[in-house]
This record gives sequence, C-alpha cells and structure tokens, in this order.
Amino acid sequence: MTHLSLTSESRARILGVVFGVFLLLLAVRLFLMQTVEHDKFYLMSEENRIRIVPEAAFRGIVYDRNGEVIVENKPSYTISAIPNEIDDVESVSKRLAEILLIPDTVLARRIYNERFRRYRPIRIARSVSFETICKIEENASKYPGIIFQLEPARKYPSDGVVSHAVGYTREISEEQLEKMKAQGVNRGTDIGSEGIEKYWDQYLRGRDGISYFEITAEGKILGSLEEKEDIPAEPGRDIILSLDNDLQHYAASLFEDTLAGACVALDPRNGEILTFVSVPTYDANIFTGVLRKKDWDKLLADEHKPLLNRVIKGEYPPGSTYKLIVGGAGLEEGIIDRNTKFAACRGGYRFGNRVFHCWDLGGHGALGIVGAIIQSCDIYFYQMGQKLGYEKYAEYSQKCGFGSKTGIDIPGEMSGLVPTIEWYDKRYGKGKWPKSLIINLSIGQGEILTTPLQLANFYAALGNGGKLYRPHFLKAVLTEKDTILTKAEIIGQLPFSDSTMAILKEASIGVLYDEHGTARGSKIKGIKYGGKTGTAQNPHGNEHALFCAFAPAEDPVIAVAVIAERAGHGSEAAAPIVSKVIKRYLDKLELIPKPDSVKTMIQAEAD
Repeated sequence: MTHLSLTSESRARILGVVFGVFLLLLAVRLFLMQTVEHDKFYLMSEENRIRIVPEAAFRGIVYDRNGEVIVENKPSYTISAIPNEIDDVESVSKRLAEILLIPDTVLARRIYNERFRRYRPIRIARSVSFETICKIEENASKYPGIIFQLEPARKYPSDGVVSHAVGYTREISEEQLEKMKAQGVNRGTDIGSEGIEKYWDQYLRGRDGISYFEITAEGKILGSLEEKEDIPAEPGRDIILSLDNDLQHYAASLFEDTLAGACVALDPRNGEILTFVSVPTYDANIFTGVLRKKDWDKLLADEHKPLLNRVIKGEYPPGSTYKLIVGGAGLEEGIIDRNTKFAACRGGYRFGNRVFHCWDLGGHGALGIVGAIIQSCDIYFYQMGQKLGYEKYAEYSQKCGFGSKTGIDIPGEMSGLVPTIEWYDKRYGKGKWPKSLIINLSIGQGEILTTPLQLANFYAALGNGGKLYRPHFLKAVLTEKDTILTKAEIIGQLPFSDSTMAILKEASIGVLYDEHGTARGSKIKGIKYGGKTGTAQNPHGNEHALFCAFAPAEDPVIAVAVIAERAGHGSEAAAPIVSKVIKRYLDKLELIPKPDSVKTMIQAEAD
C-alpha cells in the first residue's frame, strides 16, 4: 500500500513539474510574441486584413507631327489571382482555362511561381472581354481568390501600318525586373518591347501606384484602408513623332498585297523620319493581352516574315542606286572628271575568261560619268570599279554611312556590310579570293549589303549638300509645364567636294528628266527632283526593285528610299511609289505650283 501511495505522489509531482514547465514555456512564448516578435505577428495580422492592389499608370499618348493620335490607351479588364485565398490552385486553374482559353498548366504555373506574393494580386490574363468578367462574377464561388481590375491597355491602329515603327508593350519579365527595380518598376508593369515604345519607354511608361483596401478573413472588400494613404499612379509623358501619319498610310497603300518591301522617307534638313513602312505588317494589338500561342505561331510561320522590320533590319544589295557612291569616289580620287570616257559599252565586258553583261545588251556606247549614271551603264562602272580598287571602295562607302548603324531611335538596327580586303582574307584566306569581285561591287552587287534607311540617309545628304543626320522619330516630349523639342544631330559628312556633289546631283536629276533617264516615267510635273533606280539580283527569286530620291532638287524637304522585294526593275516597281510619295508630301506643303494660268500649264508640261 505504501509503495503504491509513494508512486501516486511521485506521479503527481511529475505531473506538477510538467505542468509548471508547460506554463513557463507558454508564458515565455506569450512574452516573446508580445515583445520580441510583436512586429512580425502584427504584420501578419495586417496582411490578413489588407489587400494591396497595384494601380497601373497610363502610358503617354503618341502623336504624329500634325497632332494626330497614333497610339493611345483604352480601358481593359485584367484578371488576377490572390494566392492566399486559393486552396486548390489546380481546380481553379482548370475552371479558368475553360473561359480564358489559356492552358490550365500555364495558369497554375503562374500562380505557383509567385505564391510568395500571398496577398498581392498576380495578373494572369489581360485584355479580357466583359462577357468573360460576367461569367466569373456570376459563378464567384467557383473562382475563389480570383478578382478583376479595370486597367489601361495600349490601343494600336489595327491595320498595322505603324507597328514596325511604334512597336508594342509587354509585361515586364523577371530578368528585366531585376535590372529595372532601381527605376521604381514593379512586377506586372508594362514596358516597351519593340520600336518607339521600347526606345522611349523612359518617357512613356510613367510610374504605377498602389491602393490599399481593408478585407474580411474571407477576402471580401470592406472599403479603403483609412490609416494608409494610397500612392497615386503617375501617367507617362505624351510624345510627338516626326512621322506624318497620312503620308505613312498613303505610302503603305502603294504596295500591292502580294509585295514585301519597305519605304522610308526623311527630312534632309534635320533627319526627321516622315514615313517608315515595312510590309507586310502585323497587328500589334495581339501583344497587349496574353499572347495566344496560335497567333504567335501564325506570325512565325508566315513566309513573308511580317515581324521583320525591313527598313532597319532588311539587308539588301543596293544595285545601281550605289553607282553614285562609286562615281563620287572616282571623281574625288581624280580617276575621272566629268568628261572622262572608258571603253564604249557594247553590252558586255570581258574580264579574264568571263564576260560581265550590261543590263542593256544593246549597249550604251561611250559615255561620261553623268551619262553613265543617267542611263545606269554597268560597263562604265565595271571599269571604274577596277581603277578605284577595294581599299578606296570600302573607304568611301564607310564615309558615306554604309557598313555602320545610323543610330536611329528604335532598337534592332542592322549595320549592313561593306566588304574590305581584311574581310575577304578572313572569308576566303589571305589573297585566295577572286579579283573580279570588285566588278560586281561597283554596280551594287556581290557582298555589299545596305538597309533602306542607310540608302535614304545617303540620298538625303546628297540633296542637302553633304550632311549626314542621325535619323530620328522623336520630335518633342510634352511635360506639364513645357514642350521639350529634340535637336538635329549631324553624324557625318559625305566625302565629296562641291564640284563632285554638283555632278552627282546633275546626273540624278537626269535620271528622271533626261530623255534617256531610267526613271523618266516617274517625273513630277511642276518640279524637278533627283534620284536613282536600282535592280538588285536576288539568289532566291526575281530581282529586287529599288529607287532612291530627294525633292525638290534645289532645296530638298524629303528624301525617300523604296525597295520592293522580287518585283523586278526599279524603274517599273519602285520609282512610281517614290514619285507618288514625294508628290503627296509636296502637295501638302504646297510646293508644287498650281497650273492656274496658261503659261504655268505650258511650263509644267515642258518640265
């Protein structure tokens, strides 16, 4: 009995000690929670009753040079998920997938990847239709933790005519976020992804805001949180571009539906870009929401490559448009003067055991430099190229702006290619390349590659007296108090003397107004302008057609370069497009005289 009594007392003491220790631990834990860990648990309790909702900033409006809106914003529904309020991510994702037409695995992965954002909304679908929002609202119990917000989204012209110029926006990626955190950019922010939207994103983007709401444990919003002040969003800056939207659409309309190519027009006085057309186009609006795989695959599969920005990324042999560079180099080096004649053109030129033909197999006879440019005689330039040589060919090409980027204010510009002796040695082995390559180079064929923008910039400089300007879109930035205008920037000077420039301009005018000019069918009554046709061989099909020009000849206000891929001769496919673009623009500026009298009409007919 005594033994049992002692055992009971021992057990009681042990239980007492255990209970005492438990109370002590509980007291210590309560003390820690109320003192040391107070801030931590206070924050958790606050998070349970506070919902932090980002407020997307309106991006700046984009205007053309005449004040016409090119890119604006539109209201758009965004669907977001709050991870802490979703118990079964897979089930909710499957239900959403049925109405959003987005794979449930994509939706679930998005939520899981950002589940650390327990109480902050995660955007999972953008530019959602009102009908979809109604479906979610009507069956809210099936979509716990799913909310929707009204946010601004970009609205681009649906015809896609300006898409290659303005680009589009996309939600910032994790990699970009790491680089841009210091700029106050948050997860979910839209940033420019291509074109002007990307290059001038710093002005257009603005700064997102934050709204604070008080919620119940079930996630129901009670109202704004009184003790915490919202941070309003700051809209981006509006900008004015040098683009003429009317001229842009007109230029694009001149390309037949079956054609691919580019048309770029500059103001030779300052480098402002007036038109920037790359065809075929694409609708940039498909990027404003969640890009559907079928839309992306369709773009990639299109053999006409609508995503290729041909103005700055298309690299083409310039064909005979390059003869002015070769001719100018020959004049500057003293190889020729305006009266120098080489062996007469009989339709072919023998070099070694090979005959190089002229485009006119009947021949042009003996010509000087002006006549050779006007009639685009290949035989004349074959001989010129041999005398000029590779080193001088490359030197003058580079000084005229070829083989390097112009510095245009959109990303992705290509440099083209000016082959040098070093380049050939690297490609073929030192001294192991055929010396006949200069013959093709002299007529803009062979390894020489240019972009339409480089050609337009050269012809703009030819028209303005030799200044190479940096081509640019941005004309002005609008602020709350002022308008910040951009300044023209000279990036180079053509390596030609005044006398050489005069000869080249005379020849380029003759291309249109001489009876033998290759583009005489594209002259404009009432004015004179200068230009040069080009027909570039294409190993993948029919020749590319080119034409470059500046107008009016005496004091140019526009320079245009056009390439029509696989369209044949430059005089037939490209020159008419350039002529119409120039006439449209000069008519707007009232620089083409009106035939308001018999005398004026007679003079116009004579011109």
